[in-house]
Amino acid sequence: MTEAAETPSTSPSFDLETYISRYEPASETRLQRLLFLGHHFHGAFLAASADNHHGSPAHAPSSSAAVHYERLACQAFQMAVDQMKETGNWRRYLEEFGAVLANTATSGTINNNADNGSGNAAAAGGDGRTADPESTTAASPLRSRSDSHHQPQGQSLPQQGIPHHQHPILYHQTYDPAFPAQAKRESQARLETLEARLATAQSHLTKDSIRTALLALGEFHKRRGELREAWRRVWKSR
Repeated sequence: MTEAAETPSTSPSFDLETYISRYEPASETRLQRLLFLGHHFHGAFLAASADNHHGSPAHAPSSSAAVHYERLACQAFQMAVDQMKETGNWRRYLEEFGAVLANTATSGTINNNADNGSGNAAAAGGDGRTADPESTTAASPLRSRSDSHHQPQGQSLPQQGIPHHQHPILYHQTYDPAFPAQAKRESQARLETLEARLATAQSHLTKDSIRTALLALGEFHKRRGELREAWRRVWKSR
């Protein structure tokens, strides 16, 4: 079944929390679904808003429809951000926000000289890799100064150099520059602990301990969306 066929009802009675509760908490599937719904409802919000701007009485209901879609998009993206922060998935966080290279993320200042067309290429360091959140040119989306249209839910507006149709989460959520660096440090510390446990188990040649350590590493990578590495660890435990 396709994603489009699985899109839930957008009626006023639709309850996103009830709908998403069918997915395993903190799972990659749940995160992917929340992000899909966020993009879907954002598109519906833009379409309803465009209809409303025609000014025709025939389009009057679009105003309430736009508010409804905007609320659902904001809720879906907020739940996705909460999950990414809970699991320490800083890589996906940077990708979703389309973080670009700025001069410093610690102060949250904006680099006015950043190329407007950098987008994901800059976030990937030019070679498809996600920008290092602890780099001296840390990742930080640039905020738009020119957008004067409606600002939804009290959140930040689309940001300069990153079209919000490519990264609609920017329209509904505020980028947290401190999270990626902090999450990476915590993840690295946790990974070192788990690797040390595996090394100890291997040195004692204890099969059950080795398997337990590998499964713990697999769960660690799974929660962070690193599915290939998670599968490698689980496969070695068999």
